[in-house]
Parts: sequence; structure tokens; C-alpha cells
Amino acid sequence: MTMMSGIFDMMARGGMFRLFTACIRRNLLILAGILALPAVGIAINDVFSERRESIAQAQADSERLAVDIASEMENLVAGAQQLASALAQSSEIRNQDQERTELILRKIRGLNPQYVNLAVSDRTGRLWASAAPRRSPVSVADRRYFKNASATRRFSSGEFGIGRTFRKPTINFGYPMEDRIGELEGIISLNFDLDFFRDLLKRSGLPPGSMYAITDHRGTIISRGIAPAAYVGKPLDLTLFRHIKSDPDKSQFTGSGLDGATEFFISHRKLFLAGETDPYVYIVSGIPVDAVVQKANKALLLKLSVLVPFILAALLVVLLIAKFSIIDRISALEATSQRIAAGDLEVRVPEFVKGGELGEFAAAFDFMAASLAEDMRRRESAEAALAEKQHQLEELNCTLEGRIAEAVAEIRQKDQALIQQSRQAAMGEMITYIGHQWKQPLNNIALLVQTLGVKYELDQASKDDVKSTIERTLENIGFMSRTIDDFRNFLRYDKEKKTFVVNELVGWSLNFISPSFSSCGISVDLKAEGEFRVIGYPNEFIQVLLNILNNARDIFLERDVRDPQVQIVISSENNRSVVAIRDNGGGIPEEILPMIFQPYFTTKKEGSGTGIGLYMSKVIIEKNMNGSLTARNVGNGAEFRIEI
Repeated sequence: MTMMSGIFDMMARGGMFRLFTACIRRNLLILAGILALPAVGIAINDVFSERRESIAQAQADSERLAVDIASEMENLVAGAQQLASALAQSSEIRNQDQERTELILRKIRGLNPQYVNLAVSDRTGRLWASAAPRRSPVSVADRRYFKNASATRRFSSGEFGIGRTFRKPTINFGYPMEDRIGELEGIISLNFDLDFFRDLLKRSGLPPGSMYAITDHRGTIISRGIAPAAYVGKPLDLTLFRHIKSDPDKSQFTGSGLDGATEFFISHRKLFLAGETDPYVYIVSGIPVDAVVQKANKALLLKLSVLVPFILAALLVVLLIAKFSIIDRISALEATSQRIAAGDLEVRVPEFVKGGELGEFAAAFDFMAASLAEDMRRRESAEAALAEKQHQLEELNCTLEGRIAEAVAEIRQKDQALIQQSRQAAMGEMITYIGHQWKQPLNNIALLVQTLGVKYELDQASKDDVKSTIERTLENIGFMSRTIDDFRNFLRYDKEKKTFVVNELVGWSLNFISPSFSSCGISVDLKAEGEFRVIGYPNEFIQVLLNILNNARDIFLERDVRDPQVQIVISSENNRSVVAIRDNGGGIPEEILPMIFQPYFTTKKEGSGTGIGLYMSKVIIEKNMNGSLTARNVGNGAEFRIEI
């Protein structure tokens, strides 16, 4: 309390006092602005949530594109291996019947556009049959697939190359043929045209600028979704290639290596052949970050374009209400009081002022003016009677003229004093009446400011009035400020892990939920065996605690438990902080106990629960904070145990 008083004192010295003594119109605008802040905050939070969802969707789309290409590539390679195995058994190839073999190879290529060529070479690498025409003798003895297939006698991958018979970029694979005694007869080679993956990219419906790149084991680009002519045959960005080469077989990250400038949400896959240590291809897919972020930014601008006119309209309504229901009526009261002070006791408050608290104040003004007018008439009547008697005395005793004149002057002086005292008494009664009327429930900020403004205009605002107004206003604003501060701190997507005290977050959660527990008659027993610090995400930890406590409350209400109790024990086991939350709500049925942490599983009535509370709690504790969250039945209730 002392600290808060010090803060309020500093605020007053810094100009807060001037804020609460300013004009009503400005303070109402400030109040309207404060009330509009949550709406603006919610709108902005929604947009950022949409932005996070868009980013997550983009990452998932990038992953999906990489998976689709990898799946297609694996199917191609598996089909190629089966085709080569079948060709190796054909009599045409075994007998090296060039004419019939090339006829078969051309038919296969015509039916399967994914192959740019199929060829057969002897054990020396001399190409003796090819689906693509040859103008001169061709040797493939230097090709990687030929060397590997010859050495390992397995289906082997090659690398990027320009076909010597068809002059197109490709990646090739080799299948070894053996004679009946196991000697190498030759190699069947299959060359892929990977450009058809660009059609897969076009059909994917991904944001503009989305792309993929397929490289061989050295990082040389074989196929690319955008501008292939400028990149195919060239090495992938070295930094990006080193990254994906050192990563596991699949991963996701953000980088700019796909075109050297644009930031992408990147996913990749490595594909291997049996028996080979290096991937035969690296598949890299990416969704441009700008395309995703720009969509979220447009959503923000759209919401603000709707929200700002609404806020401006609300401010205009506040100004109109302030003018017609407060300021104009106060101005009329001020003008009336000035005319009364000038001696016009017949003046009355205009009709539009009547109604509400100000109307009662106007009625008091009219009553005061009528009382003063009646008093003035009585005084004037007394003065007239006195003048008549004075005249009679003048006639009766001229010698008493001087004395009578002095007496009359004295009487007039006393009359003037009585008139002044009467006016002061009437004003005192009026002030007392105003004080009683203004003790009604005018406890909101706008009317507090109005009351202070009226008293200020009437020159009746004392230091006590100002101090009381400031204190009551600051209590409201302080409560509002603390409440807003508490909610803002709980969502923050804690971007980084931080050290926090478990005891403090448990206490905060209990304070937050205590009104709900109190209204349900739920008692809480908190025991702590020390103060324990952990590293994690504080707001997410609070979310887990509130999920468990809210579930306990719902069980108490659903089962109408008598004397509902929650026991929380904070301790440490095996160098881990432990929070055990136990209730007496009857426990969890054994048949559903293994399923309570599954997504979308709920025992509540339809519309009362989503089934993701405990699932998200387990994800937060176990995946985000490397801890564990378990549940079991203990005694006549359930116990949830958090270990971090």
C-alpha cells in the first residue's frame, strides 16, 4: 500500500492532478479511448494469431510439397528398378539384339514420359542400345552410376549430367546384368526427366513464389520449380546445402538460399538407395515468407479500417452526449447562478436542464431564487412601513429630525446586514443540499469529473473535494490498470524460456481463480516444501495450472460434491520440481484414465468442453518444457502431477 501511495504521489506531481481537473469533454474522450483499447488490442491479437496460423500453414505446405515430391521420386526410382529388373531378363537384351532391344526401349519411353532415355551398355561401358538415337559411339564407363553398379552389383544412382545421346539435363540410375555364372554382362541405364515436378508445383495451389529444387549428391541442381534455365546444372547455395546436408533426413527452417535473396520457409528431404551412404537426391521446398506475412498485414489493415471508423464514431457520440447532457446544462446553470448573484431573483433554470441529478440541482437553484425573492419582498415591505412611520415622526416632532435620521440610517444598515446574512444562510443550505444530492451513486469516472467541474465553475471546489475525487478515480483506474496488466502478461507468447519461481505462479493462479472457487465453496490447501525455480515458459505453466483447477471445479459442480477440497503440494524429487494437485471429486473412471490426455477427448456435455485442455497441458509440460504431466486416482479423488 505504501508503494502504491508513492506511485500515486509521483503521478500527481507529474501532472495527473491537472488531468482530473481538466475539462469534462477532454476527460470523456480519454475515457472513451481507454475503453476502446481492449477492442483494438483484441483485433491486433487476432491478426497476430492469424499471422502465426498462416506461418504454421506455410511451414506445413512447404513440408507437404517436399513430401509429395519425395514420394513421387521414390515411386519413380522404385518403378525404374522394377523395370530394369524385368528388362535384364528379356532375351533380346541378353542376346544383344540391338534392333529389337532399341524398339522395346523406344516403346517404353513413349509410354513413360518421365524417362528421357533408356540404354544398355556392355561391361566396358560401350553403349550398344539406346531409346534415343546416337550419332556416334558412346561410352558411359566414366559415369558414376556405371562405376557403382559395376562395383556393387546393385541398383545404383548417378548424378547430374547432360545426356550424351539426348543432350538434356538428367539424373541417371544403373542396374547391373549378370550372366548365368554371375559375371557382369552390362548395365541398364535409366535417365529421368524431372521437369514434370513443375506441374506438381502448379497444381499445389501454394502462394505465388513457392518453389522447389532437386539436387544430386553433390548439390548440383537437377530440377527447379521456377526459372530452371538459370539454375539447373549449377550448385545449390553453399550455405543452404551445408545446412541440409548436416541436418537429419528431414527438417524445417527459414533461409534465403533458394534464390539468394528471398526468405523462405524451407523443408527438405534426403532420399537414399539401399547400400548407398550418400543421398541420391536432396529435395528442398520453400514458401516465400513475404507472401505469408503480406496476407496477415492486409488482414490487419482491413480490421483497422473497420475498427478506426467505429472508434471515431464512438468518440463523436461521447462528445455529443457530453455537450447536450452535461456541458450545455452546466453552462445554463452557470448563467442562471450569475444572474441570481447580480440580483435578478426572478430568473429560473431553463426546461432542458431538468431531469436526473442536474435536474435536481436546477430545482434547488429555482427554490433558492424563489426564497430570496420572497425574503426581498418582505424586506421591501418592512422598509415601506418604516418610511411611513418615519414620516409620521417627522410631522410629530420636527425637533427629533436629526435623531430620527440617525436611527433610520442605523436601521437601514442593520437591514442590509440582515439581507446579506439571509443570502449567506440560503447559500449555505443550498451547498448542504448539493452535498446530499451528490452523495448518490455517481461513482463512475465520467460523473466524478462532471461533479468536480461543476464545483470548480461555482468556485466551490475545496482541496478535500479534489483529493476525494482523485482518490476515487485512481481506485477505479488502478483496478482497471491492474486487471488489464494481469491479462496482458498471461498469452504472451513467451518467445524464450526464462527462469521462474513455481511457488509464485501457483499463488498467482490461485488468486486469479479464487473468486470462482469461493462462489462454489471450494477450499484450497497449499503446502510448499521450499521455493523452487525452473526454466520454461511462465504463462504456459499458468495455463496448465488453470486447466487442471478449472477441471476440478467442473467435476465438483457436475457431481455435486459436498465439502469440495483441492490440495496442492509443491516439492522436489530427483532434482525436479513437482506440483501435485489433488481433489476429492470421486476420481477418474479407470476405463477412460489412459485417454484423458488425448486430443478432443472429453467427458463433458456437448458444447461444454473442447477436449483439448489436458492435451495442450501435456504438450506444454512434456514437449515445450521437457517435463512430465501424469494423472492417477488417489483416495476419493484424482491427482495430477507436474514434474519439471
